[in-house]
Amino acid sequence: MAAKDDFAEAHYNLAWIYSVGFKDTPNHDVAKAQEHVQKAIALTSDAPQPHIWDLLAECHYLQKNYAGAVEAATNALDASTSEAAPEGDDKIRKRLERFEALQARADGAGE
Repeated sequence: MAAKDDFAEAHYNLAWIYSVGFKDTPNHDVAKAQEHVQKAIALTSDAPQPHIWDLLAECHYLQKNYAGAVEAATNALDASTSEAAPEGDDKIRKRLERFEALQARADGAGE
């Protein structure tokens, strides 16, 4: 599968397919998913999209990179914050809390 390099949503969709859609199949490829989602983020840097950052958080989570998941989820939450939703997206906030707990547990296990 290939995406037109200047089309962020195509990269996002490919990232979703590789990370979530192909889960439990031979085509599941989180590294490839992360490559596509990072391209989508770069293409939307002038107007960050919460769903794209949220998928990057999921990619980090799947790789057990909880610090990366926390950072990406924080960016997703920031991008979801608006006048209509000053607290940001509730689903993203809950995922961020989960990633923070996993990071704290992982940091505690290394001591």
